Amino acid sequence: MKKLLFVLLLSIFPFSSSFAEGAFDGINIQLGLGASMTKSQESQSALFNAYGTPVNESFTFNKTNLVGSASLGYSYGFENQFNLAANIFYNASSNNAGSNTQVLPDGSSMTRTMNLKNVMGISLEPGYYFSKDILGYIKIGMAQASSSMSYSFSDGGTVDPENFGNTSGALFGLGGKYALTENLYLGAEIYQINFAKKTNSYRNDVGTIYESSFSISNQPTYNYAGLTLGYHF
Repeated sequence: MKKLLFVLLLSIFPFSSSFAEGAFDGINIQLGLGASMTKSQESQSALFNAYGTPVNESFTFNKTNLVGSASLGYSYGFENQFNLAANIFYNASSNNAGSNTQVLPDGSSMTRTMNLKNVMGISLEPGYYFSKDILGYIKIGMAQASSSMSYSFSDGGTVDPENFGNTSGALFGLGGKYALTENLYLGAEIYQINFAKKTNSYRNDVGTIYESSFSISNQPTYNYAGLTLGYHF
């Protein structure tokens, strides 16, 4: 009688055992394809005389790029239908994060191009099973990237690029997974990375009466949306 009751309970609640393990449990690899929209706020200040007034300028760069992503992670499902996953990821795309053109006093033009590359990071994904095959999660983490700004001139002139080095920022977003087979699954996610501001400053003293200084800052915001195909072992 007890065996019969147990079988009946399993037939009525077929999902209960799957939640104990989790449809996405174990080590996983994911490959993704999506799009990023990068917005960079750039500002610069130049002082050509110690007693003069600083010349301040600011620019905004926007660019949308196709992105390929790869990640390696681990996922664990709890008996109460909650799930926790951790991942390391890398996003590959065009380095071009937007440009603008400015006309110079001599009639020539200068184009500034912002570059962002090597976007990578770590994330935690606390999630919840809405059914045995569907998992929703919140994505939080930290990421880093390297940024620089290059210049081109219509008259053929050149200057060295402005290198801001590596910058880090907080990541937050949402996502979901759907089990296609026992090991293969499809995912979708959106997230934003708010990178910290980086500033380069220069100063030049000539004697005791003349001083010039220049500073330039850059702060990118990285928005991503895409689909992933994953496999868990």
